Amino acid sequence: MSYCKTIQKAPDVYEWFINEWVRLVVINPDTRELSIFGDGAFTPYRPLQQTVETVTDLTKILETHRDNLPVYSLA
Repeated sequence: MSYCKTIQKAPDVYEWFINEWVRLVVINPDTRELSIFGDGAFTPYRPLQQTVETVTDLTKILETHRDNLPVYSLA
């Protein structure tokens, strides 16, 4: 199943992504390549930084930041 079909199964959440209220990035578990969702499709994502920080808990980050967040890998 493609990523697009998967996120469309929850229309309320899909609205966040299609309206770009939340930016969605996925990581291919085999190649570790990043893809970003925009304009109804996933395209390769090239981050400005060459490393993506891994976090286990986004709560503290979300509570202390008001600006756009960088891409994080969730562990």
